[in-house]
Amino acid sequence: VFTESRGLSVGVAGSTIAGYWASLTVGRIVFGQLSTRLSTRTVLHIATSIVPVASLLIALNHSTPVSILGTMLLGFGLAPIFPTLMSVTPARVGERFAAQSVGFQVSAAAVGIAGFPSVMSAIARRNGLESVCWFLLLAGAVLAILNERIDARIGSSISHAEKTRGNAELPNRC
Repeated sequence: VFTESRGLSVGVAGSTIAGYWASLTVGRIVFGQLSTRLSTRTVLHIATSIVPVASLLIALNHSTPVSILGTMLLGFGLAPIFPTLMSVTPARVGERFAAQSVGFQVSAAAVGIAGFPSVMSAIARRNGLESVCWFLLLAGAVLAILNERIDARIGSSISHAEKTRGNAELPNRC
């Protein structure tokens, strides 16, 4: 997208993607520290709220600096989501089903890693490279909405588990 659709040099595009990975690392560190003061519900709410905003900054293509900022913000927002979802699995599904659920989460992540690029490629071929950015926005919005719906449905059990067991048994592994 950055080179072929938006005309950025390979160097700038490469630096932007390196910035994404750096911000993902920084996000893991920052959210890891914040998780000692914030509940996992709050961490997930903040992170899943950042993702669609960051995706929108990329999709709107207002300017190169805004797109680069969106890319970095996207890495930062995505950083705590997978590890935090893994850590709250026992509270969400119960201890009895936790191991199987974690296995399913890891398997689903592997399928996503393998399938997502193929889906993105098909969308880009059909609708142009910029459509990938809008699909990313859609995926981020769906993630945020699903998280809020699940949280509304079972979030109180997570908060109760965190209060009664302490964060030691439900760590936020960012």
